[in-house]
Amino acid sequence: MLDLRDQIAEDQWGVSLKFIGIRVGAWVYKRDYALGGQLDLKSAMRHIALPAMKTLLPTEAHDYAIHVKNNPFCMPGSRCRNGEFFCGFLQGLLQDSGGSGRVVVREIECRSEGQKECVFEVVD
Repeated sequence: MLDLRDQIAEDQWGVSLKFIGIRVGAWVYKRDYALGGQLDLKSAMRHIALPAMKTLLPTEAHDYAIHVKNNPFCMPGSRCRNGEFFCGFLQGLLQDSGGSGRVVVREIECRSEGQKECVFEVVD
């Protein structure tokens, strides 16, 4: 992913990361979780999003938020939010798992802006 940065125009970087994240998240959901039953959002966070994210980075779930430590897209002090990939990844994972299918994910804290971790809020 980091190698793509030089190949994508700066004004398209965030949109491209989110699109890639949605596609990868949907693929992981279909590959690993689609045969299970429909879950409410909190259960889907615990049983789908958290295990999938843990395969990528140290991650914890607290209610409707995913906390990511050491996000390689958000280097401390860079002041450039690059969490769009994980917003898309979580959206792709969760949109077909149950609920309304209108999952929205946004980054509410970013380590590039001095926070100790990146935090992604999930709402349905």
